[in-house]
Amino acid sequence: MPDTYRDPQRLARIVAIALALFSFCDVMFTAAEINTIRSIDRYLAGIGDMSELEAADMFSGLTGLGVVIMMLFVVVVLCMWIHRVNKNAQAFDHHGVMTVSPGWNVGYFFIPFANLLMPFRGLAETYRVSANPAEPTAVAIPGLMRLWWGCWLVSGVLGNISFRLSLSAETLETFKLASQINVTSFVFDMPALATLVWFVRKLTDHQQQELLASDMSEPALGPTA
Repeated sequence: MPDTYRDPQRLARIVAIALALFSFCDVMFTAAEINTIRSIDRYLAGIGDMSELEAADMFSGLTGLGVVIMMLFVVVVLCMWIHRVNKNAQAFDHHGVMTVSPGWNVGYFFIPFANLLMPFRGLAETYRVSANPAEPTAVAIPGLMRLWWGCWLVSGVLGNISFRLSLSAETLETFKLASQINVTSFVFDMPALATLVWFVRKLTDHQQQELLASDMSEPALGPTA
């Protein structure tokens, strides 16, 4: 194993913290969207007033801003972690299993259509090589990893639809539909976040175990930050 290996544990901890903070913001935003739906229904039924709608909209906007900020934080630290574990797996790979480079494993997330499959492919290769460098092709991809990716994709699609509806909405019914889609997205967000935390810890542990099983001494690791 060459001296390009870098310890992913610190980044994994930061990712876990970022995901926890994002989960909290997501819960608050979903509560705000439920409140928005209720306020719209009350207004349309003639038992609510405009001030209630404005307060609900403000609450939804503030919590939505929190979600956006935390999502950016998650994206940055998660991409850093993905780049690192992929690069580490390149060091473990003695059978030419790795076909997605560290840079592309991150870059594919931002390329339309390619982002539906290629990031998962790169992470699957990283997982296999990290779990069993001697025989990576014998490693099965965990069901929780597939669950994470499926929920991640569905949540992303729903979020995109809701965002577009919000931009073009001209009626309360359309705003209500956008809020309903956001609430539905939450059903997929929570499994996605929980399984992602599990995956980050699992893959990081595999790489640490491989490091401990090797004869590499600590000085050869290089910087860890």
